[in-house]
Amino acid sequence: MGKWRRVKSLSRIWQRKALVNQYGGVCYLCSSPFETMKDITIDHWQPLSKGGKDELENYRLAHFGCNLLKDDLEPDQWQEFQSGVIKYE
Repeated sequence: MGKWRRVKSLSRIWQRKALVNQYGGVCYLCSSPFETMKDITIDHWQPLSKGGKDELENYRLAHFGCNLLKDDLEPDQWQEFQSGVIKYE
């Protein structure tokens, strides 16, 4: 018998298209447009490590590099980081 694994009900392609339709084709972290769908990563608005849900309503589109930079910052922490109020360690 094989190992059980979680099966997502929505494909990532469908999720990305739904998010592009909802939020437009720009990175929510830097506001720059995506050149192709391959440039898009799905980020959790409220990080999973901080109690965020793994649901479409908690997903946002981001560039890979922006997503790495944000790491697990919460939305208000990200805004403070961007404005230079806090330093990320």
